[in-house]
Amino acid sequence: MSSQNEYWNSQAGKTYNELYDYYRPPEFYNEKGYTSPYYKETYYDGYGQNFYYGNYGYYEYSRPPALPKLVPFELTEFLKVFAGMVFALVLYSYLYYKLLMKEKKKKSN
Repeated sequence: MSSQNEYWNSQAGKTYNELYDYYRPPEFYNEKGYTSPYYKETYYDGYGQNFYYGNYGYYEYSRPPALPKLVPFELTEFLKVFAGMVFALVLYSYLYYKLLMKEKKKKSN
């Protein structure tokens, strides 16, 4: 549960974006209250309320919104990264070989 929400509008009593964690605003009071059929208690502090859709029973029967779909990794992006890694490996191998040959040349003199 979170008590921080950048989309919270205290005057309207709601959020302006879907949330992926249950949010309960600090110092919130609802005169009507929410009676949980599961817990058999009435809550006045916003417990069970979905502040984006305005419905109640958050824990009893609602689901959080689906997570946003991830953008697939583009083939061209993959090829660029792969080519960069191959180039770095070839450069490293070349420099390592040059330094190794330099060391061997020093030892043989």
